[in-house]
Order: sequence, then structure tokens, then C-alpha cells
Amino acid sequence: MDTKNFLLNFSKGWKNVLVIILILVVLTLTLSLAQGLKYCSSARLLVVQEYSGVVDPYVASKSTQYLSDILAEVVYSTSFFNDVMKSGFNIDDNFSKDEQKRKNQWNKTVDAKAINDTGIIVINTYHKDRSQAGEIAKAINYTFKTKHDKYHGGGDKVLIRVLDEPITSNYPVKPNLIVNLALAIVSGIILGAIFVYLFPDSKIRLWKKSKSGKRKFASDKKFAAKIDYSSAPEYTNPDFKKEELFKVDENNNIGGIAEEDNGFNNYDKPVDDYRNDNFNNGNMRQFF
Repeated sequence: MDTKNFLLNFSKGWKNVLVIILILVVLTLTLSLAQGLKYCSSARLLVVQEYSGVVDPYVASKSTQYLSDILAEVVYSTSFFNDVMKSGFNIDDNFSKDEQKRKNQWNKTVDAKAINDTGIIVINTYHKDRSQAGEIAKAINYTFKTKHDKYHGGGDKVLIRVLDEPITSNYPVKPNLIVNLALAIVSGIILGAIFVYLFPDSKIRLWKKSKSGKRKFASDKKFAAKIDYSSAPEYTNPDFKKEELFKVDENNNIGGIAEEDNGFNNYDKPVDDYRNDNFNNGNMRQFF
């Protein structure tokens, strides 16, 4: 298929592309919201090393980078998690009692990254509760400042300084709905183009129209057209009440019809003649 034919088929099958985009957008929103919206609290720490004498700047930079990388990985450890929980900040202990599940929950709560050759560690904490995100970030900063020597061999020659106190977002930032929706739309366009290319004459339908209701309505309409209700008392008499159809008067007449005229005395007549007489006389009460 050449480019011209493809563009022609794409213009004809734009509804298919739109349906695919709509499906991906709905799925993306569903999966994103199912994860739960989380706030983010971000802080920056600086790893500082004290040296005696003359030190090669390159060696000092690499040493600081090494320490920052180690401390960034320490954040995910169970030992560091326990120190954070014991730091005295107002943190809700909603983590699982199972060690593996608790570790997985903690890894989803924090994100630590060392910036290359700077000694700076960026720490982000995520939580559904905005205040909890901020409390966890403060506890992490405090733990690094007071107990960082547990996680390296530098002793007092290594210092952790807080460059930026935790700043908590005013709105949920995770998952990023804007980015996810943009990816869903782009993916929908690509998948839609592939579908149009492979199946140019196909149509995607999210639902099928039911024809049974139309056929049923049409048959009812045709049947009703064959019956003349104009002579029925409920149409000729505005004061007529339906209850009178089955009311028996003093002469044993049902609905005001004399017993000899109600059609039952002609039981010996053929069935077809009996049915035709009532149709011709406009008397449908015998059938209801």
C-alpha cells in the first residue's frame, strides 16, 4: 500500500483510530487512579568530606561521589527504615508487618538519587497524605544528619548538610496523569494507523445495535393496523370505564352485551366462522 492509499484509508478510518485512542485513555486513567494519587516532598542533601593536607581535586570528587552513591542506596535498606521510624517524627506506621512487603512499600515511598560528581543527594518521598509525605522527608533528613556514620567508614570526617528543607507539593504528582494521557494518545494514534493499514475495510464497534426491538415494534405496528378499535366502547364513550367490560348486570349480560349476542351460543358454529363474525362486528372482547 503506497502513501496515497494509506492516507486515503486513514481518512476513512479515523473513527477506528478515535475508538482505539478512547480505549487506551480509559485504560490509562483506570490503572493510574487504581494506584492512588500521591503527594511528593523533595529535599536535597550535600555530602562533605574533610581532608588534611593537599588532596587531588579529582580524587576528592570521586571519593565524595562514591559516598553519595552509597548513602543514596542506604535509603532503601531495612536498617535505615527502622532508624527513620524511630526518629521521633509523627509518621503513621501503616507499613506491613511482613518484612518483604514492608520493604517493598518503603521502596515505593522513597526515591533517592545522587547527582554525578557533586556529592548532592536528591530525596523524594511519596504518600497519599500530604502531611505524611513531609514528615517522612523530615525524618530522613534528621536520620542522615545524626546517624550517617553508621553507613560509611569515614567517621567524623564526613558531614551531611541539608541544602533544601523538604518542600511538599500542593497537588498529587504521582502518577503523572498528564504524561500518561499524552503517551496513551500517541500510542492510540500509532496503533490506530497500524490497524487501518492492516484492516482498511474493518470497523471497530464498542457496541452493536439491537434489531430485535425494531422488528418487534414494527410487527406490533402492523398487527395493530389490522384491528379496528373505533367501535369499542372505550373509544366511543368518553365516560366508559374498563371495569364495565367484565361487569355482570341483572340480566347476566357481560359488559352490557346480551347473553344471546355474546357469541357463546353459537358454539356449534365452525371456529373460523365464529372468529370472522366477531372480527366483522368489531367485537374483540371475546378474545381478551
